[in-house]
Amino acid sequence: MAQLAQRRGGKTLIFLPSFEILETTAAGLDLLREDMGMSQEEVDRLISEFHGSGKPLAAVFNGRLSEGIDLSASTVLLIGIPFSPPTTRMAKLLKRLARSSATRTGPGYTA
Repeated sequence: MAQLAQRRGGKTLIFLPSFEILETTAAGLDLLREDMGMSQEEVDRLISEFHGSGKPLAAVFNGRLSEGIDLSASTVLLIGIPFSPPTTRMAKLLKRLARSSATRTGPGYTA
């Protein structure tokens, strides 16, 4: 991520699905990042640092930096899909759907 941001030049925003993935992905990289439970002062300081530096900013899709803040950048990387894991009920429904659709495919199938 950081190498891609450096190659592209300009300001780079990186959005990831969760704080856990952000922590794992950003470990050891020289970038700014959103942390869980940041105060408004910390958010404001982070935004000011992003606008004043050339460092990429990593944030979470549904975090405080994802909506309602003007963060202009020349490159935006969206990594992953911000869906929560399926519930037990949803997993059972998906298995059932997969089994039923596996037996009813092809051009000869009529509903």
